[in-house]
Amino acid sequence: MHAEMAEGSVQNGYRKEDGLLWQGRLLCVPHGCRRSIFESVHSTTHTGVKKSLRAIRSHFTWPGITVDVAKWAEQCDVCQRNKTRTAVAPQVPMPMPLPQEKWLDVGMDFAFVTPSNATDPKQSAFKIPSKSGPDSFFVYVDYTTRYTVAVPMRSMDTAEDIYDILFSQIWTRYGQPCRIVSDRDGRFLSKWWQNRLKSLGIKIAKSSP
Repeated sequence: MHAEMAEGSVQNGYRKEDGLLWQGRLLCVPHGCRRSIFESVHSTTHTGVKKSLRAIRSHFTWPGITVDVAKWAEQCDVCQRNKTRTAVAPQVPMPMPLPQEKWLDVGMDFAFVTPSNATDPKQSAFKIPSKSGPDSFFVYVDYTTRYTVAVPMRSMDTAEDIYDILFSQIWTRYGQPCRIVSDRDGRFLSKWWQNRLKSLGIKIAKSSP
């Protein structure tokens, strides 16, 4: 469907904007990005299938999303270990800390489209342009509400480019955070990135490998 639709057109409830396919307000995620979207949302709390699915479906959609989320949640090592500990030695529930103000504690990651899946019409909801346009997503998650923002980007984007995305498309709308959790991508380990966030008073934390 995506290949046949012209830019700005609407067909069967889908619309195409900037090379991306939307169903209403939901972004249709290509096959190569789906697991990364799930992990970015699920890894914040490991809340199981229903809550992870609800959080993801509030912003994204794709064919077979329920089956995929259930399968990946069952494969989650942290969730399986928690189930084992609960079954062997139940513990008295501890009260969860009161949530802080939203958008102060956030996580970010990348969701890349694999070339093989992105070009296979049977595996992908749409094809992201790879030559001059975006070929992946910058994923930004608020840990308090689990609200997720996905911004199209290029995999070759530099630390400066990512900062521009944060400043112009995310912070201007949701505000600047106090702490950012990210993986050990070289761009996040660069001196430029570290010094830039430090100058803004933002704490930097690294997620588990």
